[in-house]
Amino acid sequence: MEVPILSELKSNGQNPEYLFWIGCAGSFDDRSKKVTRAFVKILNKANISYAILGKEESCTGDPAKRSGNEFLFQMKAISNIEVLNSYGVKKIITTCPHCFNTIKNELNCQSRQQNAHNSTYNMHTSDTEKLMDFACKQQCDSGE
Repeated sequence: MEVPILSELKSNGQNPEYLFWIGCAGSFDDRSKKVTRAFVKILNKANISYAILGKEESCTGDPAKRSGNEFLFQMKAISNIEVLNSYGVKKIITTCPHCFNTIKNELNCQSRQQNAHNSTYNMHTSDTEKLMDFACKQQCDSGE
């Protein structure tokens, strides 16, 4: 399965429309990995311009924040904001509800506190919904 890496696309002068944030569960949990693979298939089939961070993706820090370790969360947030801003990421899609919440609410807030430029990350749930509709239509049309 071919999955574009953001750093490789950027080095070739390409600028994908979306960053697909995979998340910890989507990377390590066997059941969630199936969701990640299925979503990548949908993105590829729908010819969506996207990329992942690959080894540069780190945990959003949600588990640390929810367990009361605000310091660790802040460190993860700062690191993630730096990576996202270094690539000029504006649109993010994810299949993980925890990553969605953290990026949409916590990272946006954190980046505004840092006065970071290029720092509003748009979470595209409506686009994800359209992709799921596309996948269902494709499945029905193919008889699968």
